Amino acid sequence: MSANPITLIVLAIVALVAAVIYAYKRWGWFRNVVQAAWRLRQGRPGRRQGRRARIRAGWRRRLVQGRGEHAGGRRQVR
Repeated sequence: MSANPITLIVLAIVALVAAVIYAYKRWGWFRNVVQAAWRLRQGRPGRRQGRRARIRAGWRRRLVQGRGEHAGGRRQVR
């Protein structure tokens, strides 16, 4: 156990990747699970990006409104 801990971590990651590749090539059910998870992942970015855009817009709106209040300006009334 005189190996560097970082080396052990890298070796563990390499072994995990090798095991996943082996299982993907050997077992159809594992391949189906991986492909289904990938399809699910590919279908989500649009919804996730839309949510992020709404959150950022809210942050910007509150930031601009907050600047007006704290800088001595008047807050816009809707």
